[in-house]
Amino acid sequence: MKFTTALALAMPTFSVMAKPITDPSVNARIQAQNELAFEKVAKGDYIPINPPGYNETDLEGRALGIAGGLALVLTGNLAHTIVEQTIEQLGQYFFNNQQDQIWHSHDYCRTYFQTQGGGNCEIRTYARGSGDRTAEHHPEDGCHWPDAPDGAPAANAFFDPGVGFYSVYFTATNAYTFGEEAVKCDSIEGICNPVYFFNRPEYVIMLETWRTQGTVSKCQYSGGEDCGGICTSGVKQGDIAGGSIWGGDCAIPCIEDSDLPDQ
Repeated sequence: MKFTTALALAMPTFSVMAKPITDPSVNARIQAQNELAFEKVAKGDYIPINPPGYNETDLEGRALGIAGGLALVLTGNLAHTIVEQTIEQLGQYFFNNQQDQIWHSHDYCRTYFQTQGGGNCEIRTYARGSGDRTAEHHPEDGCHWPDAPDGAPAANAFFDPGVGFYSVYFTATNAYTFGEEAVKCDSIEGICNPVYFFNRPEYVIMLETWRTQGTVSKCQYSGGEDCGGICTSGVKQGDIAGGSIWGGDCAIPCIEDSDLPDQ
């Protein structure tokens, strides 16, 4: 069954407009899936999404896989062969056609995120082929960590055309981190380093943005073949009223790129 069919069966019908998830039952379902995903990640129960040909025991393979930051977390029941095919499909999507600054390439769906002064956040997505944003969100209370370090960061859940259902958690401040692999903000006083969960009926695609950081210089040096990661982030504007603006860009899966293979 294709993902788009499964989604139609598993989730309520939405219009094509981008929107935050406000339906309590849908929010509860997504939050429960995210909590399960966080628990499994903490136990190491996830499957890395690596480039085709990746072999962690081989020097060349390790070089291909250094980007990291991408994983599939099972939250339902899928046959082993389907999981393998899905992982291969996602690896081909993200890594087989690397090009200059993948995080700006119109061949991919993309996202932009930013925060200022510990909040005041903005989250955008771009459908494949779009030069301009196809969705923009300014959560009133979502991009903060109200009871750090004791509780989890605030959750943001959205449905955007071309991307589907996804959730964003900002996992770090300059003082605290959430999760074993999160990294503190070292260049600002505020909140940074989001993890994205692309919510599918049987699994989550997890993108830890800080673990897959590419650079323009790496893109240029390799002729666009190895940018070092699928995201880039950092301080966008410093020393301004309200605090430094920190943000980043990533290539992300389009809804059709995470279709489950036919079972």
